[in-house]
Amino acid sequence: MIADAIKTPILIILVVLLIFNLTQRRHLKHGEKKRIASLGLAGVLLFIYASLVTIERFSLSDGLVLIPFAAAVVFLYRFRQKLFIFSFHCVQCRKPLPLIKTLYYDAGICESCVAGSIPPSGNGPRTVEEIDWGKWTPDEDAVLCFIRKDSNILLINKKTGLGAGKVNAPGGRIEDGESPLEAAVRETKEEISVTPENPKKHADLSFSFTNGYSLHASVFFADVFSGEPTESDEAKPFWCPIEQIPFERMWEDDSVWLPPAIEGKLILGKFIFDGDTMLSKEITEVESFGT
Repeated sequence: MIADAIKTPILIILVVLLIFNLTQRRHLKHGEKKRIASLGLAGVLLFIYASLVTIERFSLSDGLVLIPFAAAVVFLYRFRQKLFIFSFHCVQCRKPLPLIKTLYYDAGICESCVAGSIPPSGNGPRTVEEIDWGKWTPDEDAVLCFIRKDSNILLINKKTGLGAGKVNAPGGRIEDGESPLEAAVRETKEEISVTPENPKKHADLSFSFTNGYSLHASVFFADVFSGEPTESDEAKPFWCPIEQIPFERMWEDDSVWLPPAIEGKLILGKFIFDGDTMLSKEITEVESFGT
């Protein structure tokens, strides 16, 4: 029977897909959508396999084999945008992606594009109300660290990475096994040779770009530090009076959350960006950031 001939290879593919799904669990922070996609594809194969076993068990007509395949095609077409998301090429520059990016990272953007340019426009949500933030997971986790001295604040002219050419604070992405606080200290020291002492978190920011890229940032402030601000390949530091912060040269959201954070308030921020243009925002003052 046809069912008997094709159910074995389908079972093999199903088992491989389920094993792959188990490996994806180690990458939930940046690959939740692809984990769900692989689970959905496995579900389709399981449906086909169960149908074939039923046809074989009851010696039904070979023609019935077409029914589960037709149903699977309809399902796959209906949910194609959620299931077929394993792109082998960067959505921005079309260069081949490393296999780990293809299999485990939701953002189909190569490292050079993430590091060197602002994400392109896309068809993602354009207002904060369109996103279920309770289920939202960022592609990257990052930190910023602002250092204050008297009535001045230490800023940088960013020379590389996302937002190159803009004014910002020292910071960068959190490495595996590293806490946000540890990352803030490390990144500040690496970028400008300054070590902040006992930095405190004052802002928790979530960014969603219309091209599908997303970023979460923990923002720290420190009033005590060691070392002398020194230019590096990544940043050129400079002291700036707080009342003269050049917001026109910074990311558009900075003018919204940074002033109250400087005053000592704890800020939760949610932002939607199309490229470097802010489309939507939501700012909340909180008493603590929890655990």
